Amino acid sequence: MEEGKELVEQIATDTQRALNGLGLLLQEVRSLKAEVFNLHEHVEKLSKLKQFPESSETIGKLTAAKALAKLEAQKIMRNGRGNRNEYATMEDLREAFEGPLAKNGLDITFFMTERNGEWLLASRLSHSSGEWFQSVSRLNSEKQSIQDKDQAMAASLSYQKRYMFMVLVGI
Repeated sequence: MEEGKELVEQIATDTQRALNGLGLLLQEVRSLKAEVFNLHEHVEKLSKLKQFPESSETIGKLTAAKALAKLEAQKIMRNGRGNRNEYATMEDLREAFEGPLAKNGLDITFFMTERNGEWLLASRLSHSSGEWFQSVSRLNSEKQSIQDKDQAMAASLSYQKRYMFMVLVGI
């Protein structure tokens, strides 16, 4: 009788250990399932976005021309005055880079586009070979009144053009 009781206790202990192990395994599976779900959501969001930056199939000639233009560029002046510091205006950037860009067959073009209700600034660096590289940034116009929205859009456009110019030329 004593042996039977010990056997039942051993079976109960083993069963409890097995259940505990299954519980831990189930928690791990749930955790992995949550991670996979989160990863799936992230991949789904990425697949809905158009990948930026975009470029032509090759950019070797463009890259070489850009490197030469950077070497030939003049010192960038900082004629803009802001609340905190001086900054390079779009005119300053053009003065420093327009000649070297043109000499090396490069051009920068800006255009606005709308996607999913948001205004974007597309900025493209093109080379005479047909190669190109572009980046897109969101324009901010989150103000209350129509006049404020227009002013915010204009300010955002000016700011984004200046910074996208610097991004495209690599400074």
